[in-house]
Amino acid sequence: MPRLKNKIAIVDIETTGPNIDEGDRIIQIGAIIISEGNIVNTYSMLINPNREIPEHIAKLTGIKEEDVVNAPQFNSVATLWHERLKDCVFIAHNLGFDLRILKESFERFDLEFDPIALDSVVLAKIIVPTSIGFNLTDLSRHFNLEYSEAHDAYSDALITVDIVSELAKIAKKIPIETLSRMEPFLRNLRYNEIEFFTNPDKFILNEIVSDKRTEVNLESENLPKQNLTLSEFINEKWQNHPYAVLEDTHRPIPYDVIFNETNLKEGRYLLSFPTLDESNYWNDLIVNHTSLEKIALLKSQGNYLHEKAFEKYILQYNFKRNNQQELLVIAASIHWQSLSKFGDFSEINKELSIKNLLNKHQTKDLLVKNHTNFHQVIEYAKKANIIITYDANLNSMMLKNRDQIEYLFSRKLIIGNVNSFIDSARFIQQSNIELSDFNNQLLNLFDDMQQVYSDNQYIVHLSKEILSMRDLSNNLISIISNILKEESFDNRIQQEKVQTFVNIESDDANKIMDFANKIRDKLASFYKQLDVESEKLKKINQPVLLLHRFINKLEQMNLMNDESNYMTISATRVNNKFYNISIQVKPIRIKKESLTWLLEMQSVLLVSSGNYYNSRMTGDSNWIQLDAAFDYLKLPTLFKENKHIINHPVEFIQGEDNATRISDLSDFINSDRKLLGDKIIIIMPNQFLVSDLFHKLILNDEISKDYHILAESITGSLNRIRRRIHETEKVIVILRERSFTELLWGDKQTEISVLLYNLPFQSPGETKIQAKYHYLKKTKDQTELFDDILLPQMIQRIKNVINFISNNYANEKLYILDKRLYTKYYTKEILDQLESMVEINILN
Repeated sequence: MPRLKNKIAIVDIETTGPNIDEGDRIIQIGAIIISEGNIVNTYSMLINPNREIPEHIAKLTGIKEEDVVNAPQFNSVATLWHERLKDCVFIAHNLGFDLRILKESFERFDLEFDPIALDSVVLAKIIVPTSIGFNLTDLSRHFNLEYSEAHDAYSDALITVDIVSELAKIAKKIPIETLSRMEPFLRNLRYNEIEFFTNPDKFILNEIVSDKRTEVNLESENLPKQNLTLSEFINEKWQNHPYAVLEDTHRPIPYDVIFNETNLKEGRYLLSFPTLDESNYWNDLIVNHTSLEKIALLKSQGNYLHEKAFEKYILQYNFKRNNQQELLVIAASIHWQSLSKFGDFSEINKELSIKNLLNKHQTKDLLVKNHTNFHQVIEYAKKANIIITYDANLNSMMLKNRDQIEYLFSRKLIIGNVNSFIDSARFIQQSNIELSDFNNQLLNLFDDMQQVYSDNQYIVHLSKEILSMRDLSNNLISIISNILKEESFDNRIQQEKVQTFVNIESDDANKIMDFANKIRDKLASFYKQLDVESEKLKKINQPVLLLHRFINKLEQMNLMNDESNYMTISATRVNNKFYNISIQVKPIRIKKESLTWLLEMQSVLLVSSGNYYNSRMTGDSNWIQLDAAFDYLKLPTLFKENKHIINHPVEFIQGEDNATRISDLSDFINSDRKLLGDKIIIIMPNQFLVSDLFHKLILNDEISKDYHILAESITGSLNRIRRRIHETEKVIVILRERSFTELLWGDKQTEISVLLYNLPFQSPGETKIQAKYHYLKKTKDQTELFDDILLPQMIQRIKNVINFISNNYANEKLYILDKRLYTKYYTKEILDQLESMVEINILN
């Protein structure tokens, strides 16, 4: 590799597009030349491309055709720029684009350009892998640098100078042993980034160019004090009723009323949140914005780096693959590992997580055994005053041997949402049989046995047994496929995951269970015939173990074959054929035998978001069999909060079909942009309508010029969209309801308008809804699916959305765009249920 040159050029260019050979041209070059830690030259030049500048490029860069009309064309300055850059180490943010464009542009004039080159994006990913993102905006925030003129070549080059300098300061401090582990992966990267780690001092500025932002801690009030009176009231009642369900029947209780410093300052606690994302968020909030000490965040072991598996993967890595993304991920992960206390995967940017590579290339058994990081987490949690976790992990932990989880029981338990806790318990207690996977395991075992054993009667007999089980499995798959074919599907979708409810007492369910039991019996008999001590059998130990797990799963499914449980069948539908078929049997009601551990806690507070009891006997209390030791604490109405405003723009919601309604919604946004503000989130009921609205808004010139429009599954991942909300001044985001409420989209400083396209009814075809309906038909006469299940749940979901918004955003505006709010027979019930929480504002 050539010796590192003394001069460094940090360059950014703007172009009419990405393809020089198709006529695209450079329109601006910005370059900063550095030598010995000082900026020695700065350049910024507009270039006349001698062609039109596309509208979207003009909007992105701010460079219009009138700006470049008197600027030089590249042919007149190519030699000048070549002289400026040829003797420099070349650095650019997203190097592949800038370097390629310049090379191709120079080549048009027979100028060779092949510098030592480094990509500052690659450097950032390796050196600060925990950054929220790696564009210039995200990195300037990470290093607390002022940056406002994105997509101006000179400004972009200038901020890149400071970012590179900050990265070099960190690189200089990386321990030698960490660098030695990273070195083979750095050396195989496409460009010359290894030189940055070898000579970091050359890239450090003597004085940074950008201003440092003044950092103001605006989040210190995220646990507001105005709720302390209510908090103290709740705490007092809980002390008198140590096992209790707490509910405000009018509105969900905000988390900051329950999980605040006043309530948690005395004693030892176990706090459980509905999702992993929320547990991460509240852990950060409590650790950084309260004086509480010894806080432990406890997740399942798959959320932590398995150091031995990682080391084995590094040592066995095949560099001939030359997979640049894998090399980058491994180098970044080695550095992150050296910085991380427990190897918590949530710390590292998801783009760089080694988790998927380890799951793909290492056996599951290795990823479970000798998990040093996870054991350290457990030891830390044992000493903590407060353990924070999430419902799925809490329910999973309680299935372990008591001696493994004894440290949890000397604590006060608060479950933040009893409805989520019930759903999580259903999932944990389900029996799930993946038939397609079972078939594949049978075939793998059959092939392995053919190779390991010689041709004798023993292998012939066992092979027949395997094929017999596969025939039974194929028959079961055929039965399930026929059931699925009777369902109606949207033919516009070529591929989708489908799921349907099967009444566990029906003939279809009996056929499924009959074949499943036959497979179980065959499989159990097969294992009895195996010579488990055989040296030959040990050679195929892995497929044997994988198949053996199905015996327990099938036995569990057989034990759940009664009316207190329900069955669903799932598959991937591709052009009306079904693949990846599986069977799930889940409990409708969570039996009290599986909840006895609750009464062994020091005390328990189950917080209901509402609808725990209702007159139709469909509330959460009907699905969880708690012992009589649990008291029901209903908050009195003396604790009143300000009402939330729901805006109802009647002029724009009169359409009957979705095409008209989406057109009206576009008109509403266009006419009320000042009222709606800079950040708008629109919640749609399904992905089809997300797509339809996205394309409608993109085609509206006024809206698309004023706002950046993002949509779920169209403009990037949810995490990418979430980042863009923060970094984009004016943005419209289109999501499905679940995506909105399962992720946190802002903070207490984010002002948003939320537009709810439909009243959030669940589909009557959802398996859980069908299961509840069939169960209630046996205990109650003339149960109406809509009135007794769907309507109460819809009202509760509106309350939950309102509570979610008020918990997470500073100043929210909520709009309901569904005329059924005022035009159906159930209007009065909706308004009566919402009256104490909201005020409806009719917009004419």
